[in-house]
Amino acid sequence: EDRLAAEQQLLGFLVGKPSAPELAREISEKLRNYRFQSVEHQVLFECVSAHLASGGREPLATLPVRLVISGFPDFDLHRFTATSAVSAERARELCQILMCRAGNES
Repeated sequence: EDRLAAEQQLLGFLVGKPSAPELAREISEKLRNYRFQSVEHQVLFECVSAHLASGGREPLATLPVRLVISGFPDFDLHRFTATSAVSAERARELCQILMCRAGNES
């Protein structure tokens, strides 16, 4: 599976699943030291993680502001929200795939 596509799907889950905040926080914690393949993915992950760490439940409510503060005023969130139909099971699988790939590159 293409790593960029896996990242995008997982980020879509994190952004679009306010109904699964515990799983989103768990995934965020597991990928804390993961280096995403694109700056855009890395920045979005860091913004979502900061939101989740603060106890937030709906990342889309604060993400645009966090992205502007991070220097990305024209960030296209739609690309990620369009892929938010990822199931919890698939999100866990994607997280495992990314963690394994990162481990193989160390």
